[in-house]
Amino acid sequence: MLNGVINKLGVLGWYDFINLLVDKETAPARKVRIIDMLWLFIAYPFLLGLAGLSGNYLYIWLCSNR
Repeated sequence: MLNGVINKLGVLGWYDFINLLVDKETAPARKVRIIDMLWLFIAYPFLLGLAGLSGNYLYIWLCSNR
């Protein structure tokens, strides 16, 4: 879901970033913007951790109500 939103906004995702690194014809630093780096290394891991934490709380809540 996060990847779909990011693609619509035009921010670089992990798959695109890795393809830039693998591509021999382009220099990755020229294609990567600051917003891409902030997303890839700060916001995306934070949101994944938040989703995992909320999933854990949901699991505990569902299992304790039996």
